[in-house]
Amino acid sequence: MTETELLSIIATEEQQAIGYQYGQLSSEREQAMDYYMGRAFGNEVEGKSQVISTDVRDAVEGMLPSLLDMFTSSKEAVESSL
Repeated sequence: MTETELLSIIATEEQQAIGYQYGQLSSEREQAMDYYMGRAFGNEVEGKSQVISTDVRDAVEGMLPSLLDMFTSSKEAVESSL
């Protein structure tokens, strides 16, 4: 693969990625983040429980340092098998 071909592929991928943040899945990602962060749904009823459990978030956040250490402890970010 030549440098020109590689640059062309990268430019194409970059153009396809522009706007991804605001694409079709944007509202679903936003809703999932609201659930994860334990934010209120907006449909709460007065006199009913307002408790929101963050058990999943707490478990993920508790494991995150170990996971990050496992993936970032290598001196080589990428290793070629060639």
